[in-house]
Amino acid sequence: MGAAAEVGVIAIRQAGSAAAFAPLVRHLRARRPDRALKVFCYPPARATWDREGLQHVPIASFADARPHLEVLSPPAFVLTGTSLEVGDDARWWEWAAARRVPSIAFVDQWVNYWQRFAAHPEDGPRFDRVPDRIAVVDDIAARRLVDLGCPSRHVVEAGSPAFDALFEIDRQKMLALRESYCERDHARLVDRKSTRLNSSHGYISYAVFCLKKK
Repeated sequence: MGAAAEVGVIAIRQAGSAAAFAPLVRHLRARRPDRALKVFCYPPARATWDREGLQHVPIASFADARPHLEVLSPPAFVLTGTSLEVGDDARWWEWAAARRVPSIAFVDQWVNYWQRFAAHPEDGPRFDRVPDRIAVVDDIAARRLVDLGCPSRHVVEAGSPAFDALFEIDRQKMLALRESYCERDHARLVDRKSTRLNSSHGYISYAVFCLKKK
């Protein structure tokens, strides 16, 4: 029997992407503990990832990651952040395309939209380096990308796992406060299980998107 396929490969360059991907990685590892998730971190992301206590492979470029990638079974997806280091970012998407693996790039900011997907932003065409899907935080970013010339088939509104995690922390605090007031009235207690499921819907949906969208 051959080796089990990886759940996914994640490349994290920026600190913002590290914060956004941390809840997603925790969820995927909890959901599929029997299968591997390979995470690669560039220097700007390492401090955040180390603080989160999440396992990763430190790299400085795609070339550093390639030996690790070549020994993997085909992953279910390749997920990256985005940056102005377009040439290096695009090598992840090209590696995935050559193996017929879906690639997703996450845009977690509302600036430099097309510049993240242009090999020569000074004088070249826009969106000449794109993954299969560009995941954005909200409909504002989605509309802006399309307005700037990105084919709409590439763009998907996915929310932010980091924002959902913050909302989950806030809900848990509110839940504890409400229970302190209602502990003598069992009928008024909040259903904890349904609260957790609802509050985590955003980044669970994001994980499902990564696993199933092509």
